[in-house]
Amino acid sequence: MKLNKSTLLASAILGSVAFLITSTTQAATMPIDVPVGNSSFNTVGTQTGGWYALPTGGDWSFTQTNAFQILQTPDASHFTSGAADNVLNMGTVGLLTQTLDYTVNAGDIITLTFELGNSANQSNPPGGVNASFTIGGTAFGTTLVANTAGDNAFVSKSVEYTATTSGALGIRFQQAATGAWIDDVSVSVVPEPSSFALLAGMFAITGVMLRRRGARMG
Repeated sequence: MKLNKSTLLASAILGSVAFLITSTTQAATMPIDVPVGNSSFNTVGTQTGGWYALPTGGDWSFTQTNAFQILQTPDASHFTSGAADNVLNMGTVGLLTQTLDYTVNAGDIITLTFELGNSANQSNPPGGVNASFTIGGTAFGTTLVANTAGDNAFVSKSVEYTATTSGALGIRFQQAATGAWIDDVSVSVVPEPSSFALLAGMFAITGVMLRRRGARMG
């Protein structure tokens, strides 16, 4: 059977469509890293000994001001070992929030990951935090994250939430019990799969129409 140029073109387009469908399906499960400003608390304000204040007007907003918010470790009493690092004392900041440069859609899966620590001199049980997301300024998915770190240590924690609305994405933390420390905050988003499926479907319909047109002209 002799194939004309239209049929060959339609076949090539359908091949491209198949590739796009596969690619978009795979992309739907790939998380997007959302930048978090001053995520490791290395940008600091006024220094008092081995402590620093969080800078006002920076990436983070907070409801309490204190000269002893960011601790430079290791130090003599709180975190006595490990590599040099800056960690945030949640007991000194009140409500800690940040609006991110990302807009989520309903159905997007959002993951907040951070290090939660327990100091060496903490006499009470290690403190936890309430972690949540904000979408368009409204809080969603508030989760009490218990601190399971041993003395003088940090553990990795994560909170996941599936968005039920669309809007500007943000994160927030608040100490739930005395003795909570955080560090290394990160956020990722897996976009809602139907948006990828819709795009793939549009390509597929276009390919079928072109193939039928090529068949009529053959």
